[in-house]
Amino acid sequence: MNQRLPPIYFYIPQCYWPEDIPASADENWKGFGVGINAWTLQTYLRLKADGFPCQLTNELPTEGIVLIHRNSLRAHKTNFQPRPSLLLICLKAELNPYPYAQLHIVQNPLETKVFKNSYFL
Repeated sequence: MNQRLPPIYFYIPQCYWPEDIPASADENWKGFGVGINAWTLQTYLRLKADGFPCQLTNELPTEGIVLIHRNSLRAHKTNFQPRPSLLLICLKAELNPYPYAQLHIVQNPLETKVFKNSYFL
């Protein structure tokens, strides 16, 4: 079995990129009150602190696995459709599902019964 993971990215577009990024998800940082940061940045910081191989980026990757908050997709003028080399995981929160995401992470566990390929964590 191949133990190599594909690259895993947490994507925040440049227009939503925070001016300062906390060193830890445990910091009392006011930016965590914004959904994009709470879902994307805080999750990235927790996984990175645990040694999980992932990257935070402001450029949309072309391959690998990318986790993106539903509101971050508003930065793109057209509906972004991932190529076969990219697994798009939408951090849906309380927003509408993204039609081109292969998977959705939902805030409400009941949504896993309503939306195909959705998971509650």
